[in-house]
Order: sequence, then C-alpha cells, then structure tokens
Amino acid sequence: MKKLCDMTIEELSFLREHDIIEAEAVNDEIMIRKATEYQEKYHYWKTSKGIFKVHVYENGKRKVIERKTELGMIEYLIAREKGEAGKNATFKYCYDQWRAIHDQLVDANTVHKYNSDYKRFLENSTLTDRRICEITKDMLLEFIGDSITEGVGSDKAYHEYLSQWLGIEAYNYGVNGAQTHEMRRFAQ
Repeated sequence: MKKLCDMTIEELSFLREHDIIEAEAVNDEIMIRKATEYQEKYHYWKTSKGIFKVHVYENGKRKVIERKTELGMIEYLIAREKGEAGKNATFKYCYDQWRAIHDQLVDANTVHKYNSDYKRFLENSTLTDRRICEITKDMLLEFIGDSITEGVGSDKAYHEYLSQWLGIEAYNYGVNGAQTHEMRRFAQ
C-alpha cells in the first residue's frame, strides 16, 4: 500500500472524492507539497510571530512581502509567477488560476458548484474578459445588479443590498413612475 506522500495528486483526489480517505488528510498532503515546492523555489520563511515573509525584487529593488498564512503566501507567489501579481490578467484568467489551486483542495460536489455558478453568473458577463485593473466600482455594481434580480434566489432585492453595502437609501421606480424603497411590502 502506498503512503500519501508517494501518491500523485490525481490519486489523492480520487481517494478524497470516493470517501476512501478523509478530505482533510488529502488537503493537508496537497498543501504540504505546494508549500515544499514554493518554499524551495522562493525561500519564504515563518517569523517567530507567525507571519510568512519572502524577499522579492521589484524594479531592481529588494522588497519584503508579508502574508498572515502560508496559503496566502503560496497564492501570492503563484499570482506573481503568472505575471507580476496579475498586472495584465483578466478576470477569467485570475478565476482559472484560483480554480487550479482550489479544485485540488475541495470535493467533487464543490467543484460541480463552482462550475454551475460560473455558468450562471460569469460565463457571459461583461467582466469575464476585462483586465482586473480596469474593473470599476460601477462595473461591479452593474454585475451584482444583473446577478441579484429583485430577490430571486436571495432574501433581499438588489436595492436593499446597495443600501446595506454603500450606506445609501436606494429606491425602486414602478412602471407608473411611483418611487418606493419598500418593494417587498408592495409585492405582498
């Protein structure tokens, strides 16, 4: 019988998906492998205060990067490796990179949910092909507004979320031009 440390990631994923082994044990093994690979490559370290640090060079100058968790450090290093922390990365590219890491750490049901949520909310979105640095607050509000349609699949309508997030009083306007911020009361 093979030890966990001798199995491939595909073998570990199979064992986890079929409940042959606890998901935590597999996740820990995958994390250990990623940590070992990136620690050897970038020589990051953990301080006595539990902060992870690494030296990087930007514009010819040495800089210290800090992250609170080892996973945070690994995610930073992967993003940096893939194009200086995503300067020209599109939303889709960043999403795909995130999925490449997280699909190995979750079970098949979660991967299925990621896939269905992507198709439902992101596949035909105006954000998908935009560079991350180009996405504005207005674009995000528009995206969220298109995703949360008057409380369908949610306990709040879009204008209620806007009020909560932005601290504003948002109103709805009916077909007849009547203004309201209590749409739920009128729907009942």
